[in-house]
Amino acid sequence: MKNPAPRFFLTIATMISCGALMLAGCGSDSSAPHTAVGYAVGMNSLLHTSDGATWQSPNATGAPSEVGIDSLYNDVSAVDNQCAWAVGSTKLGGKVLRTLDGGLTWTKLAPAAAFSPPTLTQGIKAVARDTAWVVGDISTVALTTDGGQSWKQFDNLGISPDTPALFLAVTALDANTAWAVGNDRGGNPLGVYTTDGGASWKKMEVSAMTAGKPLLSVSAVDKNSVWVSQQGPGSGVYVSTDGGATFSTAYPDPGIIGDCFTVVGLSANAAFAGFENSSFEMTFDGGRDWAKQSIDGRLNATGLTVAGNGIWVTGTYPDGDPQAGEGAIHYSGNGGVTWTKQTPTGTPGLTGVSFVGGRK
Repeated sequence: MKNPAPRFFLTIATMISCGALMLAGCGSDSSAPHTAVGYAVGMNSLLHTSDGATWQSPNATGAPSEVGIDSLYNDVSAVDNQCAWAVGSTKLGGKVLRTLDGGLTWTKLAPAAAFSPPTLTQGIKAVARDTAWVVGDISTVALTTDGGQSWKQFDNLGISPDTPALFLAVTALDANTAWAVGNDRGGNPLGVYTTDGGASWKKMEVSAMTAGKPLLSVSAVDKNSVWVSQQGPGSGVYVSTDGGATFSTAYPDPGIIGDCFTVVGLSANAAFAGFENSSFEMTFDGGRDWAKQSIDGRLNATGLTVAGNGIWVTGTYPDGDPQAGEGAIHYSGNGGVTWTKQTPTGTPGLTGVSFVGGRK
């Protein structure tokens, strides 16, 4: 694999300083202005920041009752300075939460029993205060447009109820256009997408992907450009320029030894990706070349978001690392060249991160 790091360092530094690629714009969702307000989730953790640097937990009186009894929050999606959505699971099943005060308090909108059958919720993408897509096990893909009071579950995905799928991640542009990825019952990569609010669904073409490995993340730049990442080894990143109908390999190294937990598309040619073993990689030519930077230790970079000139990564240190079992949020303001740890020692494992107006 080519690894022209110096060339990419100069390229991204130039992009940030003079706006040639306009990373500040390319790294932001055009539907909302970029702010320093962000959210991160993980084991017993619902964190928020109002300055992009200092992270806080919910008020004790506003924390959901499940916090502190082995609640794992899998994903989070920021809408505006006051509103964000999160999904997770407990011993009692999955749940969906929302904050309307910047993360000080959270309200449960849907327990596992809100879905039929009860679901362990894995991924969420909120496109408005009242509108969000949620995915999970047992082939669950659901949409709410009334703030979680009711949910539309889709049974027209082309998946037999006798062989249910596990959906791990979702992204959406609005209430009509969404993509969900994960694996079928045999563990093979699976993705579906809709452009009409779920009235009809199409399956992604996965022939270019590694069999027996699930898709772990999905990121849509627009209705045409879609990036996905896959569990390793021997897998990586794939990109579609036709809305998810077909994909080509964008991470060309067949010798990759770890998982690509998350990818964030900035354009049809540019993307950032987070891997295990503290690897952060970037491409600006559609995946032909990648530049690699190390974040910290052996951090598994499971969450990644780009907002303005900033990049935030969340993750957990694996067994064998001096910080094993702990979580962390790392920030880079120079395109991933250097990183600053923003969370203290002892932070529980973290899985996801999202900023207002950012891409994830």
